[in-house]
Amino acid sequence: MRVSGPFLLRRAVRHALQRAWFAGVPRMAPRIVRRLDHDREAFTQGLVMRGGRLFESTGRPGRSQLRELDPATGRLVRAVAVPEVWAEGIALHGDRLVQLTWKHRTAYLYDAASLGRAGEFAYDGEGWGLDACGDGFVMTDGTHQLTFRDAAFRVTRTVEVRLKGWPVRHLNDVVFAGDRVYANVWQSGHILEIDPRQGTVTGCIDCTALIREAAPADPEHVLNGIAFDEGSGCFLVAGKCWPVMFVVRFEPD
Repeated sequence: MRVSGPFLLRRAVRHALQRAWFAGVPRMAPRIVRRLDHDREAFTQGLVMRGGRLFESTGRPGRSQLRELDPATGRLVRAVAVPEVWAEGIALHGDRLVQLTWKHRTAYLYDAASLGRAGEFAYDGEGWGLDACGDGFVMTDGTHQLTFRDAAFRVTRTVEVRLKGWPVRHLNDVVFAGDRVYANVWQSGHILEIDPRQGTVTGCIDCTALIREAAPADPEHVLNGIAFDEGSGCFLVAGKCWPVMFVVRFEPD
């Protein structure tokens, strides 16, 4: 698809307005450590990296998948189709992968070793981003809230994420790293660093340089997908149908 001038202009204006809104928040930039291949047909909804294994959840009706990727190259190792739903975020909890769905209010369980379906369970509301957090999970639903759940997926508390007193809506994929939650904002070029106790935005990672390099040609192919590699201390950052994933370090800008 050819990139149109109006599309590029709208994206540039949107990113400029977002940078102005995030002014005054400690800024970080993603320093690229290396690049990985990524399937242009993979509509990335979530990433998770644990124990040297990399998993991706992809969406769209009839095309949703749970995928295992080679962490050294990004190339597909194996995939399980989930055609009946629009799949969303994913988390690895113990020996089980948990995959959210957008509006079906159902999460699917998989055996992490085989990727075989191991069950399902219901939850309320929409599913967007998910990650393991301590003995439970942290989840987003497209609003300005982080929802914390126990190992049985029962809600234990919710935290409102605000910046300058205003709610930060459209929190999307999410990852817990150190003592902070990182979440990318849908239709944004930014990842936010969030204090999970208060919901305070403590940092802003401007990923517009990554977006320019990935050069998405479709307005739907936005930044989405973030994972943390505890072994290297690096983050993986992706986007919907991007041809590349980035292994990065967040450094002061």
